[in-house]
Amino acid sequence: RSTSVTMPTLPRSHKILNLSMPAFGGVLGVAGLGLAWREATPMFAAPEWVGESLLSGAGLLFAVLCFVYTLKIVRSPQLALEEIRDNNRINFFAAIPLCVMILSAGILPYSTSIAALGWLTATITQLILVLIILPKSFRLSLEDYQPSPSLLLPTAGLLIGPIIGAPIGYINFSWMIFTLGVALWLWVTFLVLR
Repeated sequence: RSTSVTMPTLPRSHKILNLSMPAFGGVLGVAGLGLAWREATPMFAAPEWVGESLLSGAGLLFAVLCFVYTLKIVRSPQLALEEIRDNNRINFFAAIPLCVMILSAGILPYSTSIAALGWLTATITQLILVLIILPKSFRLSLEDYQPSPSLLLPTAGLLIGPIIGAPIGYINFSWMIFTLGVALWLWVTFLVLR
């Protein structure tokens, strides 16, 4: 006689609480693929609607993740605080402004002003996060420090941002954050590899 084992299902609120910051990496992947497809359209006669659909889907995914993560903060702020206190997971908070930067590049052909507002907001947020996250990592003792490639995330926006900022018109600001990004990237790479 066979017996079937049924797995208990978590209430929906528990599923919301399981969402963590690395989920925003999915937005980066889909949006990046959409931008790559947009660039491939004139070169390879690829259908334009595929890239635009990917970018729209990335924007929708970003909105849904922001909404769900906000619910997580409201329903269980201690879980969000645990992510902030975790030396590796805190780095993934930098994925949010990075998502906004890449989505701003997707909006650029349709509205320069909206793209500029999104990019500028994301870049300033990225700079603030770098000032919060990286010093925390630098203060760790060698015993507490666990090198992780996620430490590169806060500086990634400083390197990717200028690619989007220059066409919008922020050339000098783009050069400034690129220079800062390169210096920090080299230092963080040293920290990860030591």
